Amino acid sequence: NRGLPVFYGDVSRPEVLQSFNVGNAKMIVTCMSDVETTNKAVVTLRRLYPHLPILARSSNSDHQKRLNNTLGVSAMTPVLPMDSMLLSLPF
Repeated sequence: NRGLPVFYGDVSRPEVLQSFNVGNAKMIVTCMSDVETTNKAVVTLRRLYPHLPILARSSNSDHQKRLNNTLGVSAMTPVLPMDSMLLSLPF
C-alpha cells in the first residue's frame, strides 16, 4: 500500500464517478473480466473524462484491439500459464 486511493463501485454510473472525484485522477484502471461490463464502463469513462488515460483489462486479443483502436484506451489481456489453473482447483 503506497497510500494510493482505490475505489470499488459501478463506474458506468456518473454519480458514482463524481463521488469518487474521478475528474482529479491522473489515470483510471479498470480490472473487470466481463467484456460487456468493461465496454460499458470504458464508454462512460471516456465520454465523461476524455482527457484521462484509461488502462483496461481486456478479455482477449480482439477485445484488446477494439478498446485500443475505437476508444483510445490502453488495454491489456492477462496471460496466465496453464499451471496457474491448478491454483484454483479445490484440493
